[in-house]
Amino acid sequence: MKDLIITLAQDEDAFDLADRLRSTDLDELEASSGEEPLEILREAIDISTHCWAARRAGHTQVLFGVAPLVDGMGSAWLLASNDLYSWPKEFIRFCHIYLAEMHESYPVLTNFVDDRNAISQAWLKRLGFKPGMRIPDFGVGKLPFTQFTSVRL
Repeated sequence: MKDLIITLAQDEDAFDLADRLRSTDLDELEASSGEEPLEILREAIDISTHCWAARRAGHTQVLFGVAPLVDGMGSAWLLASNDLYSWPKEFIRFCHIYLAEMHESYPVLTNFVDDRNAISQAWLKRLGFKPGMRIPDFGVGKLPFTQFTSVRL
């Protein structure tokens, strides 16, 4: 993971990443909440019990973590810049490491993914998440989203 540094996320990571989010993430955020990316990133950092920043070349490239839902269940999330695509092997490797850490606190991890976001859905399947319930009119955009869940008991 040459020149990739993963640390606990800070508020400044949200500021650094917000203007460089992938278009798929921007589309998904707009469809689900309609809020500004910076506010979503800052809130995600604040409410998450586990939250990390992946930095490369002096910039935050990925923010990811998990927020509590109900006992034993957490909402796993990840938002990234396009730089993520320049190190796919390292990305998958660190995802497995941090996914295992999230599962230590949350046996069930879940979240809803925009059906237009085929890249994120494929990544989640590769990590062992299973697609489940599909909501045809999710969020403020009333677009189809599918729930993905990973269970480790």
